[in-house]
Amino acid sequence: MGADIVTEHYMKAVSSLRQSDTKLVDKSEWTHRLSICKKCEKYEQYDNKEHEPIFKCTQCGCLGFKFMVASATCPLQQPKWR
Repeated sequence: MGADIVTEHYMKAVSSLRQSDTKLVDKSEWTHRLSICKKCEKYEQYDNKEHEPIFKCTQCGCLGFKFMVASATCPLQQPKWR
């Protein structure tokens, strides 16, 4: 998947999450989960010229927004975060 398509999908997903009633984590939990993801072998980052870099989990295909959802857990057999 090309970086432009990943960026487009990511921005749409984040917008949908923000407009929904889904409970999201606060900034400190988001930062904590992101720091764990960045160290994972399943982490894949895409450069995004207009916004922050975008990444995805190659385990579950998440475009980097799953860890924003309070009820989500890491998709690995032994989750790295909950």
